[in-house]
Amino acid sequence: MKTGLTFFYQKNLIALVLLPVLVIVLCSCKNNRKSVVLQNDLIALTVSFSDNNFPFIEKSRFKNSPYREIQSHTLDRKFNHFSKKITINQTVFYDSGSFKTLEIKGFNDSLEYTWIFKLLEKTCSFSSQLTIKNNGASLINFEQYPILSQLLLAENNLDQLKFWKSLSLKPVVKELSDDGNISVSSAMYSSEAPNELPYWEISGKQVSLFYGLFWSGGWKADFNKLANGVHLSVYLPENETQLTLLPNEEIAGPEIMTTISDKTSEMQRRQTWLTDRENWAKALFQKPEPSYPLIYNSWYAVELNLSKEFIINQLKAMKPFAFDAFVIDDGWYKSIGDWGPNLTKFPEKLDLKDTAVIRFYAQSCLPGTFGISADLYKLPESFQKIIGEEIVNYRKVNKWKRDMLYDIHYPENDNDMGYIVFFKNNSDSVAIICGRKNANEELDVSINLNPIINTKEISKITFKLNTNEYSKITFKQFERK
Repeated sequence: MKTGLTFFYQKNLIALVLLPVLVIVLCSCKNNRKSVVLQNDLIALTVSFSDNNFPFIEKSRFKNSPYREIQSHTLDRKFNHFSKKITINQTVFYDSGSFKTLEIKGFNDSLEYTWIFKLLEKTCSFSSQLTIKNNGASLINFEQYPILSQLLLAENNLDQLKFWKSLSLKPVVKELSDDGNISVSSAMYSSEAPNELPYWEISGKQVSLFYGLFWSGGWKADFNKLANGVHLSVYLPENETQLTLLPNEEIAGPEIMTTISDKTSEMQRRQTWLTDRENWAKALFQKPEPSYPLIYNSWYAVELNLSKEFIINQLKAMKPFAFDAFVIDDGWYKSIGDWGPNLTKFPEKLDLKDTAVIRFYAQSCLPGTFGISADLYKLPESFQKIIGEEIVNYRKVNKWKRDMLYDIHYPENDNDMGYIVFFKNNSDSVAIICGRKNANEELDVSINLNPIINTKEISKITFKLNTNEYSKITFKQFERK
């Protein structure tokens, strides 16, 4: 449950509010806007506002080094919906488990924005995320989706960028100079160039900043050394966004995590980063209990040399080893961007009348992704309609998906229905999306929630899938113990 605070203050008044677990400071900043301090035992973050009222982290201060802080400004990215000034109408602070969280809401025209800043206790790590909601009556298109725009000021003395290639894991080190822009990015499919991992380090002699994206799709980060510092811009580019928000629809963009370290050696700084990431994961993924399935992946056996004969032979040999899943990895398609089967390897053609197969494909590939590959125009209109229906279905659980807590139930025995239960941190509700390949008869579904979440009584969700109904979204309120 969120515990909000409402502040009444006069111009230039500095107010200090003490809470049992969180210290909040409101202080005057330039152009009379109020900045906010969010802090734990190790660092203090000052959240300020740009000329257009977009919140950003202006200062990151180490408490054990009173005079050492990382200073930054924001350069509002050329994002067409950010051209107008934002009206800030709500600021809420609350604790969510081990996280100290600040939510700032604002709007311009029919768009409502929510910036979420999270700080994990006993770490030097924090994150930011932008959620956008369409409060209007018309569709709104987005060519790009902004994640972070930051100018790290020159006094931080940052001069080096380090990132890693996604398939080889090879590190790449580049000097940040006045020579020009450096771009790091990845497409939705990591085997398609460019193919960098969504992690990077900006460093100098006294401090390092480690960044990581919570994201499985394509992205881009631009680094530009300017006279007054290093400008970092992280966003989803045009070909990876392709987003249209329906009226009253809301979507959460990628969350970006930052770890700061002022340790003396590169090894100690890297240890801070990796330890903080581990602690972040432990705090975030508390339920359900982790499992360790045994998975066979074709890539590690044959890489691109995949064939029908290989798959059949391997499947015949699987049973004694009790694998939980068999993954057909790279090498099955014709070429990057043409996601049809390689007919030389797999000569059987897809039955274009088998709509159940297409619906089953759509239900299988949606979880965890921002969308489906951009070559939908190559499919028949009937297939496009089916995939569109499943996308609309899946978007209904957006607010549950944000916390990335879910339980997957695979089809068992003769029942071809599978489902995913999505949880939301500190919420007494779940969302379930289910799907099946065959829909030639009615099916009564009963899902027991008690083994998954700690409820006061055994709580079940029951519903019916009608004949010719392939998928369903349902929700359940419950009472925790």
